[in-house]
Amino acid sequence: VDVTEKILTQHEIVEIQSQLSNVYRELSIRTDELESVSVRHKRNAQKLGRLIEICYEIVNCNSTEEILSVLVDSGSELLEAEECVAFIWNPIEKQLHPQRSFTANGLEKLDIVKKTDGVVWRTFSENQSFFLTDNSLSEVDRRELGILPGEANVLIAVPLSDQDSQYGVALYHHSERSAFAIEDLHLLSALASHSAITMNKLFLMRELQEKALHLEKTNLELQGSQKQVVQLQKMESLGTLVGGIAHDFNNILGIILPNIDLLQLDDENYPDTVQRAGIIQEAAQRAAKLTQQLLVFSRNQELDQQPVPLNQLIRHLVAMLRRTIGKHIEIKMDLDNMIPNVLADENRLTQVIMNLAVNARDAMPKGGELKIVTRYLS
Repeated sequence: VDVTEKILTQHEIVEIQSQLSNVYRELSIRTDELESVSVRHKRNAQKLGRLIEICYEIVNCNSTEEILSVLVDSGSELLEAEECVAFIWNPIEKQLHPQRSFTANGLEKLDIVKKTDGVVWRTFSENQSFFLTDNSLSEVDRRELGILPGEANVLIAVPLSDQDSQYGVALYHHSERSAFAIEDLHLLSALASHSAITMNKLFLMRELQEKALHLEKTNLELQGSQKQVVQLQKMESLGTLVGGIAHDFNNILGIILPNIDLLQLDDENYPDTVQRAGIIQEAAQRAAKLTQQLLVFSRNQELDQQPVPLNQLIRHLVAMLRRTIGKHIEIKMDLDNMIPNVLADENRLTQVIMNLAVNARDAMPKGGELKIVTRYLS
């Protein structure tokens, strides 16, 4: 019997079975890979959803400290990192300071980072993210980050920066090499960039608030200056008015005083009249001094320094103040008789004492005691 065809068929069957076995094996491998990719995509999708929630938390932060807290704590939970440290740039010292850590004692083994070849400084200076495993860690990195030699590690370092400003570096660490994936680097880069943008907005808001306060203060000062200008204009107008009145009054006194002198020449025939003329003359002379004070008030005059008996001047002023300052103010004098004459402009010295008395009166609206004291200090 010829079995050649049967044997060929059996060989074809065996070959087909072998091919089917290879296809099944390939399908199993592809299925496992797809399941692995599906799990990884699902995990990345969950992380992306959590990242969006964290970004919303950062947007609602009101200070840089709150932003760093969310960045470190929530970022570590997002990657299941064992440690995270935020280094903040000090522009004055030109150094990176470890500011916030995920663990309670995370900052104890860290020092200030200056310009080095380590990953922290390179991340900041180059404004670039880094994914480092144990094999790519340098001795500088181990020393700056407190990692023991031979210890397996994986690091992700991302810059805290936006287009205009750089604020520091965020560094995430795990002791298992397979703990982080390259997708985690992109997630953390987006989180760090969003944190920097929010920090920049807070700084801008703070600057705007400070400028608003400065503008408000400047506006208040301007209003005060405007009031002072108005007051000065009023005082200038008042000075002009007072000067005109004093000038006219002085002209009147210029008529009265010479006629009093003429009346006093006839003292033999009219002694009583001459006596009364003397009283009028004394009053007119006081009025003349008053007009001189008004003229000093109305315009700037050159100093006329003369020896002035200070106590006598105060006594004359107190007599006038008692009539003008008000009955609710009691005026007392404690004058040192040993005081010699002082070299001063009598009109301006009178104005100074009058101003002091008026200010004291204004400070005691309900009444009180005004005491004028002079002392000679040898």
